[in-house]
Amino acid sequence: MNDTFHSRPRIALADDQRLIVESLSTVLRPRFDVVANAVDGIDLLEKIQQYSPDAVITDISIPRLSGLDLAKHILSVTPQIKLVFVTVHLEAAYIRKALQLGVLGYISKRASTTQLMEGVESALAGRTYIDPLSQKSLENSANDRAPLTERQCQVLALIARGFTARQVANELSVSVRTAEFHRAAIMDKLKLRSTAQLTRYAVECGIA
Repeated sequence: MNDTFHSRPRIALADDQRLIVESLSTVLRPRFDVVANAVDGIDLLEKIQQYSPDAVITDISIPRLSGLDLAKHILSVTPQIKLVFVTVHLEAAYIRKALQLGVLGYISKRASTTQLMEGVESALAGRTYIDPLSQKSLENSANDRAPLTERQCQVLALIARGFTARQVANELSVSVRTAEFHRAAIMDKLKLRSTAQLTRYAVECGIA
């Protein structure tokens, strides 16, 4: 049953590892009402509808519906909910995509209890919080990977859609040699080695 008034923020948790959920619950309960624990993405969506939490804490990797897909759905249907990822995935592409979707907190599972609480409270206040380990990943990525040019983004988007070099050339009205040059430059800049890696990067960064 949903309360019309509650004095403490209501939190829903989701992680497929019960020990993680129990640990998070123990840390959060002194300040928040933990109203639901979910074991997968579908379970979480059902409990959000049932309990109307103020914030949701979930892993980015969760069964039946990924964290990024969850974020898209939750924030499009219930944009008032504050979403926080607590995860082992510190790849910069995941962090950027999460922030792009509107996730307010990105916290490593190696973060301290203090950092977790700060992240949740920041999210509830509508502020973005990235813990130091995740922030370091972003900074290292910015140093290692120079941003793509507009033309390189166009080429990468087409590669992610399965276009061959000739099809990319036709689409962009350039020579096949130029299309191949752009592909090689993108792979060198991003330190990637295959079409599959290029496609994953494009999807995770919202380019595809």
